[in-house]
Order: sequence, then C-alpha cells, then structure tokens
Amino acid sequence: MEHAISDETLLEHRLVVVADSAQKERMSMGLLSGQDIFTVDTVQAKIDAQVRGLGCGFLPEAMARPYIAAGWLVAKTVTRPTRHVRMRYAWKKPSNGGLGKALQWWLQQLESPVTQQALLEKHRLTLPPTSTPIAR
Repeated sequence: MEHAISDETLLEHRLVVVADSAQKERMSMGLLSGQDIFTVDTVQAKIDAQVRGLGCGFLPEAMARPYIAAGWLVAKTVTRPTRHVRMRYAWKKPSNGGLGKALQWWLQQLESPVTQQALLEKHRLTLPPTSTPIAR
C-alpha cells in the first residue's frame, strides 16, 4: 500500500498552477513556500502539462478522471487536509448598468442543472500527440 505524500515530498517537485485572472484580490492556493512553480493560463493547459510530466498538481476529480482512467495521470493521496473550493463566476458590469441579452441568456443557462453538470463533469479526454504514455 502506498503512503500519502507529505508536504516535504511535494516541495521537491514542480507544481503546475493556473494563473489567477482576478483583477483584484488575487489568491494562490496549494503552494508551498519556496516551491518551484510552472504557471499556465487554463485548467486544460495544466492538465496537458501534468500529462507531459512537466510537474505535479491538484486537479478537480471530475476533470482528472478520464486521464486517470486512460493511464495518463496517477491519483495520489497527500497528508494535507482536503480543500473544498466553491466555484464562482464574474463579469464586467456594463457602463449602462444593464445586462445585455447574451449575458442574461448565459446567466439563465448557468442556473440549469444540465449546464452545471456539463461544466463540472463532462470533460473531453485530449491526449498528447504521441502513441505511448510518458513515463513519470
């Protein structure tokens, strides 16, 4: 049986992180002081970097699941407590104060359980353009 990975062991490895796009109140989560980091723009780019062995990192289970099932990623337990993150969305307030028709439509879609499930659970498996898995 494998042992859970400690923060000391994690500190020895590069962490792949997604840049915080917030204009104010930027935050970093899961970083250890002094840890080597590789910053990418999107969660998909983070997955791609981890699949290619450029670093390790924490991913939402639903997004990692198809890559784990395909053998491209490996799930490991860690000694640190599990974090539960509440997902949020934001948009720039229009200068006229009203919401445009497209934004109104999108906000309505976000209330739909079908849309919520699609955004959180239905992720395409996009493998690197190689025929064999990358050794880790």
